[in-house]
Amino acid sequence: MNKQIISGSTIGILGGGQLGKMLCVAAQRLGYKVHIYSDSKNNPAVNISDRYTIGNFDALDKIKIFARDCSIVTFETENIPINTLITVNKLVKTAPMLKSLEITQNRVKEKEFLNSQNIPTTKFHEISNLSNLETASELVGFPAIIKTNRFGYDGKGQLSINNYNELANAWDNFSNQECILEKQIDFEREISVILARKNNDTIEVYEPSVNTHESGILRSSEVTSTINRSIKLKSQEIAIKIANALQHIGIICVEMFLTKEDKILVNEIAPRVHNSGHWTLDGSVTDQFEQHIRSICNLPLGDTYKHSNVVMKNILGEEIKSMDRYFLNPSAKLHFYGKEEIRKNRKMGHLNFVFKKRI
Repeated sequence: MNKQIISGSTIGILGGGQLGKMLCVAAQRLGYKVHIYSDSKNNPAVNISDRYTIGNFDALDKIKIFARDCSIVTFETENIPINTLITVNKLVKTAPMLKSLEITQNRVKEKEFLNSQNIPTTKFHEISNLSNLETASELVGFPAIIKTNRFGYDGKGQLSINNYNELANAWDNFSNQECILEKQIDFEREISVILARKNNDTIEVYEPSVNTHESGILRSSEVTSTINRSIKLKSQEIAIKIANALQHIGIICVEMFLTKEDKILVNEIAPRVHNSGHWTLDGSVTDQFEQHIRSICNLPLGDTYKHSNVVMKNILGEEIKSMDRYFLNPSAKLHFYGKEEIRKNRKMGHLNFVFKKRI
């Protein structure tokens, strides 16, 4: 078993967004110092960090200096060049390890990994050349979704399509880069399971959330005991199986579709703290950010008990300007990210509506 990263050590975080900010707060609360590596000085995590380095993720000279200052390095986004993480890993321990990132930042590899574990997914096919277009359309069928194979998030890099001509046009719009075609699912619900895993296989799993997306962006997550027990246990079992197969260390989120026949299909894996886990900040004994720090530093994991029902809603774009009214709502917990520039559909914060559980 690896030794603990003791309080007072420096945790490095690749990425300076809101997830990095909330990780930073959790780490500092546990007595750690935090070094943020960010591509912009205006990102939310930078101003609250103990130290920061500004640079691109492929600026390896800066990355090396950053890594040497840290006792361990983690990340808030999977959109990091694998060579960057390999460079860091030669100088200091990284958590999660390379395997989680290599698989989850490539949609085709992710689906193939899931199927190799006998975990069901929607039909899919890789698109890397013109002949793949015809094969994919025949094997997957329509309606379908074409996604860039890498670096897509919040609805970016994906389009819904209904026929071959739309598929060909969409691939052109993506500059003929590597893509994946996925069969569109007529699902009953979207759910996600978040868990924490340590390097000794200890796992603590959270209650599944029911998620609502609009234009590919998570709009809300509800954790209100509306999932029946068998679905809850099955979804948690799937997430645990995935985390163990990846030998993942830290928080991992598994997004799933629940079909109208109560079949669970895994959609995506996020090897990090996740938007759909923001409810844990106000509804669980130990939130996902503290749990991630505990996991990577080899501390005892906290209790994941859900003490309250929570509905989490993202604050997007201009909505941030009218949030003051929620101070009048005693069940609303506001979390502002501190982003300077307001853009359409940009995540500016979130609201947790907290309701007491009936005992």
